[in-house]
Amino acid sequence: VLNAVMCGLDVTRKAYLTEQELDTIAAAGDPAGVFLRDVSRDILRLNVAAGSGGWCLHDAVPIWHLAAPELFFEREAGVYVETQSELTLGKTVTDLYSDFKFPQKNARVVLDLDRTEFVRRMTRLFGVRA
Repeated sequence: VLNAVMCGLDVTRKAYLTEQELDTIAAAGDPAGVFLRDVSRDILRLNVAAGSGGWCLHDAVPIWHLAAPELFFEREAGVYVETQSELTLGKTVTDLYSDFKFPQKNARVVLDLDRTEFVRRMTRLFGVRA
């Protein structure tokens, strides 16, 4: 069983809430949901200006991965961190799309998430029932 999991920004950027979704959360009446909507306005605006569909909840992804792994699509791969090259020092390297395959598949790489289900579950946390 592989315990290491890698989830890059390409996936966590799909874990976002739109202004409308945040308004729906606040409208459910839970004070925490109202607070969430109110404190997220600035970051939501910045994320959208940067090309995101909404407020990216990067930090929520590992928690959801543990709680609901069925929301994610992942594959086993060899994953290593470059430690020799000055140009790419610290870069994470996988063998997912490379002709070269590492001798060991040592991690699960998260490649996608079910955003519809992610949003449904996030909104349910704040009392939204749909």
